Amino acid sequence: MLDALLRNLLVQHVHCLNRKGNAIDAVNFNLSLASFRPNLIGVVNLINFTHNATQSPHIFFISSTSSTMGHHAETGLTAEELITTIISAPNGYANSKYLAEHLLAHAAKQCPLHVSFACVGQIAGPAQSRVDFLAEVLADLALSKHKAANDSVNVFHPVNLHPLAWEAIRPIHIQKDIEMAGASGEILHDEELQALVARNPAVRPLGFFEEMMSQATRVNVLDTQLTAQRSEKLQAVEAIKPEWIEKWVGEWVP
Repeated sequence: MLDALLRNLLVQHVHCLNRKGNAIDAVNFNLSLASFRPNLIGVVNLINFTHNATQSPHIFFISSTSSTMGHHAETGLTAEELITTIISAPNGYANSKYLAEHLLAHAAKQCPLHVSFACVGQIAGPAQSRVDFLAEVLADLALSKHKAANDSVNVFHPVNLHPLAWEAIRPIHIQKDIEMAGASGEILHDEELQALVARNPAVRPLGFFEEMMSQATRVNVLDTQLTAQRSEKLQAVEAIKPEWIEKWVGEWVP
């Protein structure tokens, strides 16, 4: 059926969604790189399929900002281009995204193919609207007619163009936590803490974020100039507001 769609000259866009297994479970920072072998094989199969298609479809891959974590530039800025580094990322998930990007970049040069990927970070905020808005940004980028020069890949960083420092957000977060916990906050024992983690998935990546905050080397900032040019939806995204944080914390703290 998919082959027939790609052969039809009237069809302009085909959206492929891989629902084999549970894609959400694959976003697991505790899994080894070897655990993502099926995902990488899927990328290779998609490359082969696209190479043999008659209509030369555009591959738009959703990657992760974690794929750039092993890269440190003197400028402190991660450019919107394929990153090559000899320093591995902090976990198997991030390394699998890094390898997928390089598989796609190699295919773009050898075949050649029209390939793009977007490095997406944590999608956080009150209500489903944040996710929906990101989807519109990704659609802007995926449906763009621009193709990278020299048979390279388009690399996008769809992140908020108005970042806030943690120092500006932390007081709001702490105040909301105190309000919800009450003046006599309870001290949880290990069993109670584990039960809380089981009920509240947002707590699970805590160790990962604590490790990031403890790093002596400053983490690069993602360049967004090209991404902003290609997506009017991204240009319209506002900076994080205090009331958003209060509502968000209220939604995921039990």
